[in-house]
Amino acid sequence: MQAEEYNRRGKELVDYISKYLGSIRERRVIPDVKPGYMKELLPDSAPVEPEDWENIFNDIERVIMPGVVHWQSPHMHAYYPSLTSWPSMLGDMLADAINCVGFTWASSPACTELETTVMDWLCKALGLPSFFLHHHPDSRGGGILQSTVSESTLVALLAARKDKILQLRAELDQEVDDSILNSRLVAYASDQLCSTLGTTGVCAFDKLSELGPVCEEEGLWLHVDAAYAGSAYFCPELRWSLQGIEFSDSFVFNPSKWMMVHFDCTYIEYQRELTNHHLNPCFFPTKVMILIFHIRNKFVTSISAICGVFRELCRRSCADYVRAEVELCIMGGAVQHRAVQHSTWLPGGDSGIAQICVNGSGNNSMHFFFFNGEITL
Repeated sequence: MQAEEYNRRGKELVDYISKYLGSIRERRVIPDVKPGYMKELLPDSAPVEPEDWENIFNDIERVIMPGVVHWQSPHMHAYYPSLTSWPSMLGDMLADAINCVGFTWASSPACTELETTVMDWLCKALGLPSFFLHHHPDSRGGGILQSTVSESTLVALLAARKDKILQLRAELDQEVDDSILNSRLVAYASDQLCSTLGTTGVCAFDKLSELGPVCEEEGLWLHVDAAYAGSAYFCPELRWSLQGIEFSDSFVFNPSKWMMVHFDCTYIEYQRELTNHHLNPCFFPTKVMILIFHIRNKFVTSISAICGVFRELCRRSCADYVRAEVELCIMGGAVQHRAVQHSTWLPGGDSGIAQICVNGSGNNSMHFFFFNGEITL
């Protein structure tokens, strides 16, 4: 395929995507297939000779779509929100074309510069403390991007370990080898705390104002997991649970869950300086520039998507979107349909943010639970 054909086929694919998302509500959400269904639809081996694009394109509907769970469908109520948007997808297209590897500043300066700038945008938009900013005179931290919250939590643990090693080095001989210091970090008990501000499973919230002082007194690293509800902090009126965030050492949330940024994209902030960054790539912001623009290549997907969403939809639109969903929760809480049999109750807490939905049995209906009320559809 050369540039001329790419231009033609690209337009065809954009048309297909627009049609797919425009009519997605008409598709069956959960596929009616069994494990191994695709084996019979594809050759045993990769083709020796190139195939026509028409044949490849036709396989999207023939082979791929029958096994897809349509997460963007308005009828998709399982797991958790995984939203995208047109600006996010456009950013992904540009990322594929640039396809640079931003593992250091010098390897692609725009990657690092764009990441640090947009991470500061996010920090300010969410109302986080200024010590999480890259560009602030009093800051020793900054935001970076990872693939998932689980991966981000691991990076936070690595940062906490590095911080503890630096503390040990200050207390002991400055020339002692790292292997000696590492041998002293035996985990007889946890020396870090992972708190929650709207987790994915049940949208649970901890009181940082109570946990923070304890962590500060005991020298514990305080990591905050706001995977699902973190996007709610675009709305100042929903920041009541951020009280005590000034005690945190790291903060993480998923823009890909509620911010209309395509999966997978995770934002993580560090309060403390990510030291030794020229030697250890786990601890410097340019390392995770591999995530801006396109996640499949680990290059630059998410930053492009976040930047596109911010500039096209703006902070106000993101906040208004969250407010609209919260209003739906309040509306649902006002409707008291109490007779739902054979359903599973999942407590959503008193956050006023999460919505919980479960399947009823026997009548093929969906039951949405908000606060103490429910809606049957």
